[in-house]
Amino acid sequence: MTKRAGFDRAMWASVSLATAALIAPANLGSPASAQTPATPGAVSLNPFEGDNPTPTPQGVQAFKDAVARGNAPGECPKAKVTVRVKKGDPVFQAALAGARRDALLQSLGDRVRRHVLFETDSNAARDEVRVEYDAWRDREQPRLVVAWTPENGAKVPPGQRIEAKAAARDDVNLWQSGIKTIDLVADGNRPFGFQDYPQPPLTCERTPPLQRLDGAYTVPPSAAPGTVIRLRAIVEDFAGNKTEREAAFTVEKPDEPRDGGGRQDAGGRDRNRCDEKKIVRGLDFSFICP
Repeated sequence: MTKRAGFDRAMWASVSLATAALIAPANLGSPASAQTPATPGAVSLNPFEGDNPTPTPQGVQAFKDAVARGNAPGECPKAKVTVRVKKGDPVFQAALAGARRDALLQSLGDRVRRHVLFETDSNAARDEVRVEYDAWRDREQPRLVVAWTPENGAKVPPGQRIEAKAAARDDVNLWQSGIKTIDLVADGNRPFGFQDYPQPPLTCERTPPLQRLDGAYTVPPSAAPGTVIRLRAIVEDFAGNKTEREAAFTVEKPDEPRDGGGRQDAGGRDRNRCDEKKIVRGLDFSFICP
């Protein structure tokens, strides 16, 4: 494509965008047309002819009918619309996809528009508009932060108490399902803390609440030096999305003897250091160290 042709086509797309904005919103609910079944929960249609950024009147109505079939609770998005344009010149195809998106968005009117999610794909295999009806479904993993005491990676003696404080959020957007469970487990899936939480209302009017769980694990007294203790925190939301965090602690020898240079007891431990010779103002206060 020559520079002149590229300029003309980009300019044509800009003009067409302004024309598309003039499409008047119409009532939803009339019989759909020009639709082909796609995967369950979605339909595929093409309300445009050729490289035209303005949908045909029949195409507009078919698109509105497809969106109208979306159903979700409260303020949740009713549908997700992906405007796909066949792969071609990157600049032109991106401009065409954006113009078509804006034309379809304008056709819905304010009442419906705020409940529809729009995306574009300018590198698709074919021209189509895909409408998905489970757009509000929770697909994102919950977020999890765990504070370990002592810190992750520390050396611990047998009998040491390790504390975990977990905080979980499922609030990346308003239609997240909320935290369902938090579990604290040691090696072998041995639990040392767990909690189930009630599901928040699925109204998409506010993000689900933060949930917390505290737990404590005690290193077995028989744990051999060099053993690695692995602890995990696992959070799951009501859509089945999970997130895990792991911490590892190495067992060290308990109360290892230390030679401070003084007298030691039978076990090799330093005795309390003392000064056997003590002269104060000419008086001898010397004594034998225990």
